[in-house]
This record gives sequence, C-alpha cells and structure tokens, in this order.
Amino acid sequence: MNLVFLNSLEKMTEEDRVKTAQVSICEDKGNWHVFWNESQEDGRPVQESWFEGQPWEAMLEEFRRNIRQKLEDGYSPLIREPFQRYTAERANFALLLQYYGDTRANEAVYEELRLWRRERAIKESKSAYIVATNSQLRMISNFLPQTIDELKQIPGMGKQRSDLYASDLLAITAKHVRQTSFPLDWVKLDVDESEYLQWLDKLEEDKENARQLRKQTKMKLLEGIANGVELAKLQQQLSLRRRDLLAMVEELDREGYDVQPLIDTELKSMPSEEREKAWSAFEEQGDRYLKPVMQLVYPEPTSLESSKVNMVYEWLRLLRLQFRREKGLA
Repeated sequence: MNLVFLNSLEKMTEEDRVKTAQVSICEDKGNWHVFWNESQEDGRPVQESWFEGQPWEAMLEEFRRNIRQKLEDGYSPLIREPFQRYTAERANFALLLQYYGDTRANEAVYEELRLWRRERAIKESKSAYIVATNSQLRMISNFLPQTIDELKQIPGMGKQRSDLYASDLLAITAKHVRQTSFPLDWVKLDVDESEYLQWLDKLEEDKENARQLRKQTKMKLLEGIANGVELAKLQQQLSLRRRDLLAMVEELDREGYDVQPLIDTELKSMPSEEREKAWSAFEEQGDRYLKPVMQLVYPEPTSLESSKVNMVYEWLRLLRLQFRREKGLA
C-alpha cells in the first residue's frame, strides 16, 4: 500500500491536554483508502476507515466531508495547506473578503440590499445576479462602504457596476454606522485560519454538488431532446426558467451534442416566411447579435405582443444554432 498523503492534527481537551490524530490517503492496486487514526484517553490508538474504493473524486469528496467534521469538532491541522488549491485560494484576497462577508453579514442591511436588487432587476429586465451577487451584497452589508472609492474595493463592484448603482447602494449604507474601516487590509489579521479552511472546503463541496446537479440536468435534457420532447414539457420536467433552458441547449450544442431534434420540433411553429427572412438576416448581419436580425424580420417590433416577442427570440436562438452548424460556424 502506497502512502500518498499524511497530515497530523491536534485538539485541546477540557483538561487542557492535547489530543492528537492523523489522517492519511493511501493507494493499493488502483484502490484508494482514507484512514483516520486517533489516540484515546488511555493512549490506545483507534483507526477509522473513511473510504475504500474508486474513483479519486469520490475518495476526495469523502475525505473533505469527514475532515470538515473533525475541524468543526476542534481539531487543527499541523500542516494547514494539504492541497495546492488552498495555497492559491488563500492568496486570493477577494476570496478572503467573500468569506468575511458571508460569515459576518449584517442581515438587516443585507435584506434591504436584496429588496433594492429585486426592484432594480425588474426595472432593467435583468437577472438579479447580473445586478449584484449575493456575496457582493453580503460584503457591502458588512463593510458598509460610504464612498465610490470604497465601494470599488468590494470584489466585483468595479467601474461599470459602481457607475450604475453607486448612488443607490451608498444611500443605503449611509443610513448605518459601521464599526470597521477602509482599506480592508485588516481583514487578513481578523480571520481564523481553521474556520477559513472549513469555509473553503464547504465552498468547494457546494461547487461540486452544483456541477453534478448541472451534469445530471444536462443528461436529462439530452434524453428529452432525443425523445422529441417539446421545450415547454422539458421546462416543466427540469424545473428551469425558459431562458436558462435555452442557454443549456446552446451549451450542449457548443459541446457537440445533437440538439437538432429540438430545433426541428420548436421551429415547426415558426412561419416559413419569417424563417426565410431570419435566415437571410443572419447571412447579412452575422450571427452574433439577435436584435439586428429581429429588426429585419419585424421592422416594427413594438406592434408585437410581449409574448410574441419572447417567442420570436426563442425561434431566433434555435435557428441561429442551425445556421451556425450548416455554415460551419459551430
């Protein structure tokens, strides 16, 4: 059995004694093993097997889940950066600020910011996260910037967002008294390293769960497309917003999957005359933007009902996929 990774951990007991443990990752003929060795009060060592088998990803997930629990129980690793991932992320000051905001957000201010974001997103016909992400709002609620220069120190709140939203955001933060200051270099000294590592692990786990869920959704979508299921039915089955569903169809097309059955199904309802005009418009205007194509197909789009406008944009998105493939642009 080959030892791949070994780290020691310590934990202070109520009697001010140090309790020691070791975690190890081993490989044996292609199988992975994760062991936890802990000393009992009488000094006897006890070994737990956290994982045995394949693949690497499953082993790593189980390792992270268990080690996070041990950290929550009070253990602290002697080597605090067992993976290169930690080295890169710990050096990322933006990520450190995100951690600080996520764990110390002012909930009252955060809710006020979320309400503002919802209203602004509706006004601008944007998704809420385009206006500002949850993490950005949490950081703002915690650090309470009072000037544009301070607002720009919040990760993601650069010139473009600040130009658009600074007056609204600063009007909210100005109503609250802050206990900290800018610049935010002091955050580095006010972070518990063990808690930060736990947060990083949880963040990675959440990302992996999201990736797995997206992968499963894409597989279900491909199965539905192959079976000739209509877009409306797929939306119901997958519980996705229609725009997100179309974005996933476009992503599958870029990855080389066959989405033509869905294109054929949905474009049956597009009048042939409009389809021919749209195709010619793609040839004339290019396929990057849909608005110029829309304007050529419908010179007076304001005469269309909003539901019809949405339908036309859906047709154009799907027709563009077919256009790119036939023109060798995919």
